Amino acid sequence: TSHLVKIMENLGESCTSKRGNRTLLYRGHEFWFHRELKNGSRVWRCTKNRTCKCKATIVARDLVIVGNKIPQHSHEGNISYGLARRAVGEMKRRLEDTLATPAATQTSVTSTLADHVLHALPKKTTLSRALGKHRQKRNAHGDRAMPPIPHDLDFEMPERFSHFVQFDS
Repeated sequence: TSHLVKIMENLGESCTSKRGNRTLLYRGHEFWFHRELKNGSRVWRCTKNRTCKCKATIVARDLVIVGNKIPQHSHEGNISYGLARRAVGEMKRRLEDTLATPAATQTSVTSTLADHVLHALPKKTTLSRALGKHRQKRNAHGDRAMPPIPHDLDFEMPERFSHFVQFDS
């Protein structure tokens, strides 16, 4: 049982940054992927590496921390902000996967969050603007959630919408 407790103590939580990159939450601090070692382990650096000159670095295999090269942070940790960034990443992912509006996506994700995470989220207007820009960017690159609006009766129906079309007999 003590071995299991030790593993649980050394377990990180996988998250997604606002730009869609993987991050790791561990003991109230957030880490960015730095590099991969020859043995398959990954080196993660504290996200405050540049702003606070924090040298904290950990080594993890999957989500299990196997090494803690520099354990001391030069700043306080705040798990709420890391979880808030994870929630924003989830909103962006849902926006890509579904046809829901940014407001509906925002509501569906925030309804499951704890109060301390809700307080760490950006203002609602800022978040709505960021989600709208994310959707526009995805549409501009051809990763369209919705097809372009047809301007005449000569257009192609995307395969994923074919089940909506009713046939007259």
